[in-house]
Amino acid sequence: MIKDYAEFDKALGQKLLQKAIYAGDLELVETLYSKGVDTQYKDQLRRLALHHAIKANCGEELYSF
Repeated sequence: MIKDYAEFDKALGQKLLQKAIYAGDLELVETLYSKGVDTQYKDQLRRLALHHAIKANCGEELYSF
């Protein structure tokens, strides 16, 4: 179980939230949100997780979180 998202993400070297969104793993996305994922993080192109969700066609599902 993920206890400290920031440390896990730092060790992983990539934004797990974005990967979970593109994979359509909404259960993992919800878990990350509940553990305090940084929803305001912007990627290299200055896109938020919400931008990725819309591109991956799961924006409505994320809105419910």
